[in-house]
Amino acid sequence: MTVRHASLDLGNIQGNWPFSTAKCRVQSAADNFRSSPLFSCFSQNMSGVSPCDEASHGEMVLGEQVLEDGTEEVMSEFPWRVGPRIGDGEQWTWVQASKEPNEMVNSGYALLVLSGPPPGREAGKRWLHHLWKNRDDSWNDATLNHEYMGALKACILARDDIRGGHLRWSELPPGSGPVPDELDLDWISIQAERCYDRSAPLPAFSGEEIERRRALLFPQIHDVFEQLQLTKRKILELNRARAQLTSEDQDEDKEYLLNRALEENSRRAALEIEWTRLDKVARDILFLTAVALEHAC
Repeated sequence: MTVRHASLDLGNIQGNWPFSTAKCRVQSAADNFRSSPLFSCFSQNMSGVSPCDEASHGEMVLGEQVLEDGTEEVMSEFPWRVGPRIGDGEQWTWVQASKEPNEMVNSGYALLVLSGPPPGREAGKRWLHHLWKNRDDSWNDATLNHEYMGALKACILARDDIRGGHLRWSELPPGSGPVPDELDLDWISIQAERCYDRSAPLPAFSGEEIERRRALLFPQIHDVFEQLQLTKRKILELNRARAQLTSEDQDEDKEYLLNRALEENSRRAALEIEWTRLDKVARDILFLTAVALEHAC
């Protein structure tokens, strides 16, 4: 799979990739997002830790925070990007240290349910209404992971000046330039942010354009997620096989299995980076989907 600005050449990656993102628990209500300043923390160090200077503004607390269930919430000034990702909170440093896995390791069988509405605005609005008429604790998990529901709900926070005629379902807004090809992930991110940020230029997309990109990108996002789950399962299987070798004359075999596990762990780290980027893309597309269904003419 090749996705511009998001894909990685996994075959050329060696060793572990240190990475993380700044995280925070968002404690304020949704309407506080509009008055919050923009924060970002991009520093990384070789230990894989990305420290963020702790600060506060109103009820928003910045810094690295882990929730009680082990998941981590991602800090963002854009509300539809806030929330835990599938697999957050897992620990894989035990592979490098040749130790046994702890309870924070996923078995590699997590499920990604990422779908969108059927084609057409009327069918899409019925699909969206079917989701919204349920209570928060009764979402249809067969349609979408709970982690992504907030991206759809965030359409109510869209800027006021795109309502009532600026966005069109079947054509671009008047005066719009040509759109880039479907694999330009930066374009998706920019359009999502312009739907929310009142100081930015107006967004320039159509509902049908978002449909096309969603149909192309969601299967590719699923593919990266499945590759990530597969490499996690391989690491655990290699570790179990190594644990069964107890004789001293099997040290060479144990070393071989350890090296295989380390290779898979490097692949897992690369896929984690890819998954983090594509998770953001999925949230942006879902937000744009709901905005188009609610506000396009």
